[in-house]
Amino acid sequence: MKKFSYKKYKHIKEEPTWVYFKGVPVIENVRMENFCICQKENVVFKNCIFVNGKDNGLCLAETGAAFYNCIFAFNKGCGIYLCENAHDFKFYDCVFANNEESGAYLNNSKDNYFYNCVFEDNKDRGVSLHGKMNMFRTCVFQDNIVGVKSLKKNSSEFFECRILDNKKKGVLTSDSLSPKLKSTEIQGGEYGVCSKEHSSPCLESCMISWQSSIGVHVKDKSFIFIENCTVTKQMRFGVLFDDDSEGRIYRTKVFNQIPDSANKVLATINIALCKNSKLIFEKSEMYSTVKNCINACVCLGNNAFARVNECNMHNNEIAIEASDKSKCVCSWCYFYKNNAIYDEKSSSSVDFKNCTFK
Repeated sequence: MKKFSYKKYKHIKEEPTWVYFKGVPVIENVRMENFCICQKENVVFKNCIFVNGKDNGLCLAETGAAFYNCIFAFNKGCGIYLCENAHDFKFYDCVFANNEESGAYLNNSKDNYFYNCVFEDNKDRGVSLHGKMNMFRTCVFQDNIVGVKSLKKNSSEFFECRILDNKKKGVLTSDSLSPKLKSTEIQGGEYGVCSKEHSSPCLESCMISWQSSIGVHVKDKSFIFIENCTVTKQMRFGVLFDDDSEGRIYRTKVFNQIPDSANKVLATINIALCKNSKLIFEKSEMYSTVKNCINACVCLGNNAFARVNECNMHNNEIAIEASDKSKCVCSWCYFYKNNAIYDEKSSSSVDFKNCTFK
């Protein structure tokens, strides 16, 4: 992907100029340098540049403006800030780049639409979402500290987006209702998806790969639903459920992982459950692609519970590893080419019902 060049836009003014647009004008080919725009009626911006703001590049309130091929860059705050209850703003083919905070910050705003936009090289987050529903389609979030941060009951949707090489986390959800990512690629960074503080994100038909630590990390009593996804090539864990977290994984492949130069696998566990966590794992597949790896498919912490239905587990050193007081129930599963089926610690339980072993 060719990256956006900002150098020709970098020039600083000291004080902002305030402009109010009235009526329904079309603003084209205008450079808004260190401007703050207050608008309450429909405005259309085409090929405009919002740069070098002493605070945010642009603040929007009330309802109704459309932006086509606009650039929001080199602002001291966010590229664009949508005030509380702002709604029905539309952005097409816009770039939010190299801002000191987020590329876009949506503060309890709703029904805003971003299509084919790029959020890159922002010093904090590509986009910050606080509450309510917004839509992102075919957008790119790249080289930010965090690609997408979803907070405060947010339930936005991301469809066919690419979340690439963000330095810490591709997607961070915290106290979010049910943000949904569908047909989205999440690649690189330390964590692919991190869900915490009672969040309940949904991942559907996503590819999560090449994280330096964990593909999907669920913690702080959160719940995650993963359907028809692929999680692969993480350095430590494919999916990690921290204490007291829960999830359901359906029709998903979780497989290993990254060998080092000596062809040794660095990651040891595809899916790990910590203390008091719960997982339903159905019609899915867990395996290793590296010969003689030391990967275990499911590792259960104290008092953890996993129900594994109609899954395939193969080519692992240990298919299931159960720790103290944990329980795993496998029904109609297919185990083959594993060096060991399970490893039980004291007071743990692994039950097999109508399973096949080869």
